[in-house]
Amino acid sequence: MKHLLRNDHLYVRGDDMRYVVTDAIPTAGRIRLFDERSEKEVFFKLSDLQKNVASGEWVHERPGYRPPKVSPQVQKDTALDEKTRHILSIVQEIRRLTKSASISVLQAIERVRANHNKGRAAGRFPSNPTIYRLLTRNRNDLPLYSGHKNKGNRLPKRSREVRQLVVALAKNQFLQSESRWTLRDLVISINAVAAANGYVSANDPISRTYVRNVLFEEFGPELEIDRMDPRTANSFKSVAKTPITTSYLMERVEQDAVHLPWRIVTPDGVSHSIYWLHAVDCYTGMPVGWKLVVGSPNVTNTLQCIESILYSKEGYLSGLGLSTEKDCFGTPMLLVLDNGPENKGERISKLAHLFIDVMHCKANTPQEKPYIERLNRALKEALQTLPGCTRFDDVDGERDPEKLNDLPMTLEEIEKWIVRWYFEDWANRKLKRLLMTVFTDPEARGNTPWKRWHHAADVRGQSVSLPPSRQEWQKTMYVYESRTVSRKTGITYRGFSFKGENLPKLVSLVGENPVDVLVDPDDFRRVLVLGPSEELIELVNVAADETTPAYSFDQALKLLKEADIDDSASDAERLQFQLELFQFSASKPTRPAKGARKASKPETTKETSAKAKHTAAVSRAKASPLKTTAPGEAVGADAVVADFSDVETLAVLDRRSGEAG
Repeated sequence: MKHLLRNDHLYVRGDDMRYVVTDAIPTAGRIRLFDERSEKEVFFKLSDLQKNVASGEWVHERPGYRPPKVSPQVQKDTALDEKTRHILSIVQEIRRLTKSASISVLQAIERVRANHNKGRAAGRFPSNPTIYRLLTRNRNDLPLYSGHKNKGNRLPKRSREVRQLVVALAKNQFLQSESRWTLRDLVISINAVAAANGYVSANDPISRTYVRNVLFEEFGPELEIDRMDPRTANSFKSVAKTPITTSYLMERVEQDAVHLPWRIVTPDGVSHSIYWLHAVDCYTGMPVGWKLVVGSPNVTNTLQCIESILYSKEGYLSGLGLSTEKDCFGTPMLLVLDNGPENKGERISKLAHLFIDVMHCKANTPQEKPYIERLNRALKEALQTLPGCTRFDDVDGERDPEKLNDLPMTLEEIEKWIVRWYFEDWANRKLKRLLMTVFTDPEARGNTPWKRWHHAADVRGQSVSLPPSRQEWQKTMYVYESRTVSRKTGITYRGFSFKGENLPKLVSLVGENPVDVLVDPDDFRRVLVLGPSEELIELVNVAADETTPAYSFDQALKLLKEADIDDSASDAERLQFQLELFQFSASKPTRPAKGARKASKPETTKETSAKAKHTAAVSRAKASPLKTTAPGEAVGADAVVADFSDVETLAVLDRRSGEAG
């Protein structure tokens, strides 16, 4: 039986506390230990110490003796098991005789050997040195035989320089992200460098096995992880420790954007960039929301998919000609999204105000949202026979439907097929994970998503959180901005003015003061102003009318920039005019001469205006002179024609002072 000996070491796993056994004979059920940290002797209950060693909290070591590297019981060697059983019976018999008969070990060995040979027992009786060696191992709680897997060289096969060379070349060339080097190339280069430096001879090359063993010891077993792209290595490094489980409806909802491998006809042309945003309830597996998007999805598309989770889709399903019986909706407690740009931002973070906890997975870690990933795969596999699909042998993009004259579907057709598959195929499919919940949730019933939802909602009476009001959803979906109301320009945002028939009402309620404005970044035609009592008042962009498309603000600004034609000739002419204007302005004096009487501004303005009127009257007279005779009448010889060209004009007198101007 295992026992403690004096000078045995005991240490606490994960701590620096170490003890040395100073007296292994129990006294009142306690043994005496020396605490190396406090340098004092302490007493421990032997029963407590045995429990700690059995649980693994404490580790027992015997100086000078180490357990084998590979335990004999895991070597799967039946011959070793039989040999150990045979020799253990001999060793225990010798130890029993030395105690019961009070004889020496040598005498006990001779008696056991005689009985062994006399009875012709199976197996060879070991020699005396072997017996003594086995008794020592048995006394120190070590296996009698270590087995073949613990045999081998006691010294390294290669020199330290060779090992350092293998490690250095592996770090620099082989263990790099997406390295061009293979293990074969690494072994060839190691042999070339080692032979050139004289580490090995040409007749003793370094083997591939030696290189692999060195890399295993230095860098661990997962060498391929270091050679992968760091962005995708996380998914390979992850370990599935425990499954993700839920206990009630809408406790956890996973949402993802999956690229549809189809060539689709859209109202604007044929496109291969079609994305399907959808969400699944993890407790039942029922799809609870979706959104079809042409092109890469954005934050608005993510919110539109979340909106379909929150509210009933009865009208939408009726429009597609489908049954509304399986319309599942409600407010999820936890919403799991990936780390894409369409799932980030201020509007996503505001979902917490609706009591929706949003969890973002790390990049390239699909195992953190396994339920939606499983639905993605099932969707593609089930519908890949539809026309226009690019899948070949279950791989996206391996087939070109255009070359094969495969007529594409429309957006309405692909959407209807997906929703039909949701409710007519997937909702009625038996799922193994639902069957396995019989061990963890005995009250749950139903092996298909719809049966599980129906039983939970209608039989067990589980309630789903009510969706928020539409006004509360608008407050969450839009971006908040602080702007000041103006009677003239209304609300100004990103260069656009928002007015409309509600502006007088807004001014009467809040005046010309700062207000909170709710802006939809994907619709530049209107904004919503948060009035008193949180009333939402809509203002319309003055640059838009009923026919204006709902451009995003970024699109609208881009269109304005494109419409602003760059005319370098006009700009140059304008700049030249401004230059000449400023030069002329700078050349004129700005101060009157010293000693001159400075007239008041009203006097100067009045005189100038009067003179300007007189000058204008003279100019009009010169341009249109009066005729003194009627048309066609001759002027007589004695007729006198007045000529006032040499008469000096009269001076203009000031009405108040009488002075000449």
